[in-house]
Amino acid sequence: MIRSIWLSIAALLALAVIPLTFMQFKLQRETVVLLYDIMEKTSVHSIVDQYLDQLKEDARKSPEKEQELKLKFADAAHIKQKFEEFLLVKDSIGQDLQWQAAVLTGLVLGMALLISFFISRSIVKKYERLAKERDKALAKENEISSLQKWQNTARMLVHELRAPITPIKLIASDVSTKFDELESQNFRTYLQQAQDLVLTQITTIESMINTFTEFGKLQAPQKVPFSLQKFLDNFVTLYQHSFGPDFSLQYLSRLSKDNFSFDPKLISDLLFNLIKNASEANNGKTSVSITAKNQAHNMVILVHNTGKKISGEFKSRLFEPHFSLDKPLDGHNMGLGLTIAKKIALDHGGNLTLVDSRDSSGATFCLELPY
Repeated sequence: MIRSIWLSIAALLALAVIPLTFMQFKLQRETVVLLYDIMEKTSVHSIVDQYLDQLKEDARKSPEKEQELKLKFADAAHIKQKFEEFLLVKDSIGQDLQWQAAVLTGLVLGMALLISFFISRSIVKKYERLAKERDKALAKENEISSLQKWQNTARMLVHELRAPITPIKLIASDVSTKFDELESQNFRTYLQQAQDLVLTQITTIESMINTFTEFGKLQAPQKVPFSLQKFLDNFVTLYQHSFGPDFSLQYLSRLSKDNFSFDPKLISDLLFNLIKNASEANNGKTSVSITAKNQAHNMVILVHNTGKKISGEFKSRLFEPHFSLDKPLDGHNMGLGLTIAKKIALDHGGNLTLVDSRDSSGATFCLELPY
């Protein structure tokens, strides 16, 4: 992370510095070129030559001033030499300017790399610190949420277990009184009724225990190569008459590529929970259709029922444990069916979601399973 941020900052600084350095080099070069142009256009060289010729002529005409004129001639010749040397280094000055611009650019880029490294390291340290704080906050939030869910589960269990246990307690405490009050035949009738009630309540408790056992002991998927086409055909044949005369189940697709690895038992449990939930939510009066299709990396199975539409306010809670739309939670409905279905999908590396239905009624669940 430091490297990517470092290079990004360095690139930004380079984009800002290199054009400025290039502009500086260009201005300096234009200044030098302008200076040479001025010197060449003012004909300094020809003026100096004329002055030297004049000194020679004066020396020839005035021999007594020869020594003085020689000094002036030497000074003028020196000026001419310097001027010629200055003209000769014109190209060298341009190269020096290029070299200076390259050195300056390198120094600036080096400083930019150094500065950007410290900046990026500081950014990464702050990000890592914030990420750790966020992770701690999320972990704490998850712990609190987990505790709240367990508290809700405990409350729900206590509430649901109290209902079947209460009549059993009443019967247990009332048997001796009834034995003293009732005649043998009436007491026998009472015992038969009490037995039926106790067995009914025990069945309710066992149903609750079995539901939680199923949820708590979901095994990891045992994936095997299987034909989805054959699997869905068998599933529809098995369950199409399981929920009464007003319930129908059909499989609509015919796949060209349907062999992939999944756990047939768990996926069967998942689909059963979906169609059972659809039947219960619509009092057994609904039609369920299963459609499968191939996508790039997933096999998609759509389960649509024609019953009541699920409103948006319930979509976010639909897969939560102990949540039910219509039927009250009891020993036979613990609100875990869709939760179990969701977990099976996730354990397969896929997902189960509620999607917008293709018509104005009913509900459509989308199961995605990776190839």
